[in-house]
Amino acid sequence: SRDEAKLTLTSVADRPGIAAAIFGPLAEAGVNVDMIVQNISEDGRTDMTFSCPTDQVLRARKAIEDARARGDYQ
Repeated sequence: SRDEAKLTLTSVADRPGIAAAIFGPLAEAGVNVDMIVQNISEDGRTDMTFSCPTDQVLRARKAIEDARARGDYQ
C-alpha cells in the first residue's frame, strides 16, 4: 500500500512494559498504528517495527522522539 509507511525502532530494551512505553505516546498523538512486528530478542535488545499512514509519519517520529527524550524507553 502506497499510503502506509513502515517505521523501525532498533535495539530497544526487551523488557516488560516497553511496548506500552512506545505505543502509548503514539496513541496519545493520534497516530493510527496498523501492524506491529517485534523481532526475537538478542542480548536483551530487540527491534520493533510498525506501520502507520504516510501522512502521520512526522507525528509518529515526534511522539517517539519525545518519549525517548523523557526516558520512557531506551
